[in-house]
Amino acid sequence: MTPVAVYDCMVFLQALISEKGPAFRCFQLVEQDRVSLAVSEAVLNEIQAVLNRFDLQRRFPLLVPERVQKFLTEVTGRSTVFKDVPTFLSLQRDAKDEPYVNLAIAFGARY
Repeated sequence: MTPVAVYDCMVFLQALISEKGPAFRCFQLVEQDRVSLAVSEAVLNEIQAVLNRFDLQRRFPLLVPERVQKFLTEVTGRSTVFKDVPTFLSLQRDAKDEPYVNLAIAFGARY
């Protein structure tokens, strides 16, 4: 059985700005069907918002809107998208991590 993974928003960002780093290799594992990527609507919304930030696009020229959209379409097509993720944990210190942690718990992500 293919292990389930949940990638943080920064993994998406790093994969898009460098095809030579470990984050890009994480997505290669998904393409090779060695890892099953789980995402939720909340996670996808945050990823899209971050990747489309003007300050990041100015800093990283590869983050053009067309490339971001193509990447997200490809990733979503290879992922299992969950709509209703139960809340197992509330993280007071970093509420933005809650959707990732709850997704990982709900669907038994190993990574």
